[in-house]
Amino acid sequence: MPQKLTNLEERAIRLLLKHEKKGMVKRVKEFAKDRWTRRLIPLIREVKLDPIRGAPCLSCEYEHICGREGKIKPENCPKLESWVLESYRSSLKKSSKR
Repeated sequence: MPQKLTNLEERAIRLLLKHEKKGMVKRVKEFAKDRWTRRLIPLIREVKLDPIRGAPCLSCEYEHICGREGKIKPENCPKLESWVLESYRSSLKKSSKR
């Protein structure tokens, strides 16, 4: 007779199914320890922070008032614009050296 799932197990199963639908994990059927089971395989790869390393936003004194509805907007921020242009120039130099 199957055991009743606990509330925690039910939530874990719902989260698993949700992540599976979003393509974040997949279940693979395999035989382990004399029984069939399903192993979870993560499909999301490691996120690289190199592209945003050095961005001025993380240490900006105006970060608390910056945003789409804020007094300062990313669209017209001179610090962000300067950093983007410098990053672009740097990437052009790297690609031309190859």
